[in-house]
Amino acid sequence: GDLTFGELARQGDTGLGTLNGLDGEMIALDGKFLRADVKGELTEIEPGARTPFAVVTRFRPDREFGIAGPLDLAGLEDRLTVGSSEAPVATFRIEGKFTSVVARSVPKQQPPYRPLAEVVADQNVFELGPVEGTLIGFRFPAWSEGVEIGGYHFHFASRDLTRGGHVLDLEIESGIARVQHSDDLHIELPPGLEL
Repeated sequence: GDLTFGELARQGDTGLGTLNGLDGEMIALDGKFLRADVKGELTEIEPGARTPFAVVTRFRPDREFGIAGPLDLAGLEDRLTVGSSEAPVATFRIEGKFTSVVARSVPKQQPPYRPLAEVVADQNVFELGPVEGTLIGFRFPAWSEGVEIGGYHFHFASRDLTRGGHVLDLEIESGIARVQHSDDLHIELPPGLEL
């Protein structure tokens, strides 16, 4: 990717993604960009670091409601779907208490880059919890697959901003969900991208 996190910050304050070389999982929270390394340890990303994939928004929720658990990830997704807007894109920020969060990150890759499916086979999976923290996520329609990740996609950051990663499963005890619906999507592709 040719986009720096300093440039990305001008596009949004909330989101998720990765760093060049697939060097960890990125979570953007309140304008702060954090990297979850292969062990799930969070550090702040330098503005000059670059990203090949990120989804960000200026988070302005239009809906808020409580989450009562226990719910696993599938149950949480069902709860988020109920009463959802007709807008094709939804951004979620869920502050909560979690019995557990099963997350992953992958080691930094070197050229020539392997396909993502091969890289994910080497992912490092770890469990956090019990823990309080924030889920940041997006829901895109199935027809957007290939441009975005269809369905739900969540990253997690602990309240103290020391641990996090890409969420594989969880058990939430309780929380507050804030949702922003959108029907507008801006896509920026690197120059010289082969189609």
